[in-house]
Amino acid sequence: MTYKTCADAVSMGLSIVCVIHCLLLPLFFTSLPFLGFELLENKVLEGMLVLFSVLVGGYAVRKGYIHFHLKRQFLGSSWQEWQ
Repeated sequence: MTYKTCADAVSMGLSIVCVIHCLLLPLFFTSLPFLGFELLENKVLEGMLVLFSVLVGGYAVRKGYIHFHLKRQFLGSSWQEWQ
């Protein structure tokens, strides 16, 4: 197995793990109150989680916009297919 095919296999596996994580984590957090855990009742913790999510998401969107906007691929390639 070459390095490229090995890296492709690893990235596909990690993508599948990410999809499973993103699907199950919200279900886990929403079921915590039914199980008796009041972890998210803390307003400070909730605010910190929201702030952290906004900062990380904003950074990712900004970095992606700068990267793809400069190459005109963000919406350009999709838009050309419709014309």
